[in-house]
Amino acid sequence: MKLIFLSIILLCTIIVVNYGVYTLKDKNKSGAFGLFFLASLTALTSIYFFMQ
Repeated sequence: MKLIFLSIILLCTIIVVNYGVYTLKDKNKSGAFGLFFLASLTALTSIYFFMQ
């Protein structure tokens, strides 16, 4: 069950990072930084909760 949730979170994180790259290429640095921060926060908290 954890593997399914972890793969879904990984997929969503990859999508957010790709959108952050697109936003960075569109010359919106603050938006890209926010998306990268959101993706890293999501990945780190999910790993923290699944490790317990």
